[in-house]
Amino acid sequence: MKRINKTKNNLQKVWELLDTTCESLENPTLMISSMVDMPEDVEKSMNQIDFSAIVDLKEQIEILMEHTD
Repeated sequence: MKRINKTKNNLQKVWELLDTTCESLENPTLMISSMVDMPEDVEKSMNQIDFSAIVDLKEQIEILMEHTD
């Protein structure tokens, strides 16, 4: 993979991609949780998705953006 500089614009793009990822994961999990008679293993797998890791990474990127010219 080609290396890119840590610029505010590149960090902003990363933040936006992470935000889109959260939304993309949230929509199917909401649909699954609203479905009736969903197999227990599917619900268990859905509940194992850890949004907090993505949210934490978004916050770290925000901090980097604040300290990058």
